[in-house]
Amino acid sequence: MGRALLLFCLLLACAVIFVGQAIKENRHGATASGAAMNNIQFDGAYLFGFDFTNAQIHGLQFANAVLVGVNFGGATLSVNSILVFRCLLEGTNLAAATLQENISLADSFVDFSALSNVMYLVLSADHAVFPGYWRAPGKTVCAEMSYSGPSIVPANNPAITCPDGSSNSGGCGSTTPGSSYWESSVDITQCASYQFDATYAKAQSPPNCKADPLWVRFNVAEQQRKTQ
Repeated sequence: MGRALLLFCLLLACAVIFVGQAIKENRHGATASGAAMNNIQFDGAYLFGFDFTNAQIHGLQFANAVLVGVNFGGATLSVNSILVFRCLLEGTNLAAATLQENISLADSFVDFSALSNVMYLVLSADHAVFPGYWRAPGKTVCAEMSYSGPSIVPANNPAITCPDGSSNSGGCGSTTPGSSYWESSVDITQCASYQFDATYAKAQSPPNCKADPLWVRFNVAEQQRKTQ
């Protein structure tokens, strides 16, 4: 396993994060909609399905974070370089955010497939130490996450460092499968897999891990289906 991949797999290291009253829960998951957030470290956080719509986000870092299905619509990311380094951005809406400073998406993962997909991810044991956790602590966790559409990204923003590590005057460019700027240099398949082919990774059957069914309650799509 390469050093970059090893760091990626090991640094997914936060379970649940509460930032004062900024993060709340609703029936679809956790939300920080409209919150003002300053200089907060979300490095390694599991933020699947979070709602950051219309949030004012200043100087945050999301390095090695799970941002699958996160909605940044209407959010403002500003002041200092916002690091989204080596994050999972499948199904994430980042294009509708206002990016006022340099944003690094280096080694992050995206999926531009139009159809929904399911992702299986091995999380470190640090995710299983919060109060009320239902399994024995100290063991890795297999999380199942579904997302209903493609990663939505600002394709032509020159302030963005692309997932392949490059910076270009025209931004990261087209989101068609042939665009290498959006392809991470890290092999995700050692710690994650997809049910269906993603833009830069083939489907894997069986998945790389067996999901804990209780973690599916964090699955936004599942929650919506159950309440309909």
